[in-house]
Amino acid sequence: MFKHRTFKFFLASLLAAAIVSSTAAQERGFLPVLIKDKSGNQVGLYKGSYAIVIGVSNYGEYWPTLRGVRDDVRAVSETLNSQGFKVLRVEDPNYAELISKMNAFIRDYGFDPQNRLLFYFAGHGYTHKPSYASNDPEEWMGYFLASNSPDPKYSHAEFVDNSLSMQRIEELALKIESKHVLFVFDSCFSGSIFSMVRAIPGDIKERTAKHVRQFITSGSADEAVPDVSIFRRQFVSAIDGEADRNRDGYVTGSELGMFLEETVINLSRRTQTPQYGKLRHRRLNKGDFVFSSYEKTTPKKDNVEREVEKMMQDLQERARKVFEEERLREEGERENL
Repeated sequence: MFKHRTFKFFLASLLAAAIVSSTAAQERGFLPVLIKDKSGNQVGLYKGSYAIVIGVSNYGEYWPTLRGVRDDVRAVSETLNSQGFKVLRVEDPNYAELISKMNAFIRDYGFDPQNRLLFYFAGHGYTHKPSYASNDPEEWMGYFLASNSPDPKYSHAEFVDNSLSMQRIEELALKIESKHVLFVFDSCFSGSIFSMVRAIPGDIKERTAKHVRQFITSGSADEAVPDVSIFRRQFVSAIDGEADRNRDGYVTGSELGMFLEETVINLSRRTQTPQYGKLRHRRLNKGDFVFSSYEKTTPKKDNVEREVEKMMQDLQERARKVFEEERLREEGERENL
């Protein structure tokens, strides 16, 4: 009886080990993303790909509800997942929750130089013109609104304390040590912390070699966010390959910005004017974020499935050997009786 219990315990332990190993393989995130030039030489590598997708639909009494944001969060998350990103979804956070989630995300993933990080925000934006500012929108301050952001007409101080300013975003961008970071805002506001960039670097090797903090917004200060987002639909299409202008198999942050500017202006009949550029920092404006337009997770999932299948085959073989040894041992004991 004791031997049978030992045998069953051994099998249970092997099965548990297989389950834990397969789960761990998926929790680690997807496999590294290799970036190659036209000759097939490896010129870049993302060790890990991580995205935080933040959507605010419900704003209480101060701002209109954006019901379509929930669909946007789901669609963007699914597309990024198919691109090999491990995605954290955050819906309807208040300001404290928003800052907490972003800081935790950076703490967990933002200090490995070989990671790529993507921040996607969907919700209302707001632009404030400070008393010292001129009529140049570049001197104004843009904000992304949390679920508890009040109307600044009632209390500007309370609004500032409960809204995510672009100044705070700049601080977070500088805090991160990962080489490539992209911030995407499906929100409309002005107050630029980034310089507009129009030229696309020469080749994929040049784009991946240097650090960058890139920004894309769906519109400017005097524009409203439509509940059915044209910007989101074009973003999804773009990173799936439509923005690959030179057909090299990659979509860069610069190509993405150019694509969104052209298509969203067109499809919105000029009611939305996306803006894009890089942080005003001489060390963080040289590189380019890279998506692979053919690096989907289907083969990556196949790799995980093959790994799990191999583990299960090993488990079955080990169990078979243990069972055979147990059978022979019992036969030997019966012969000795």
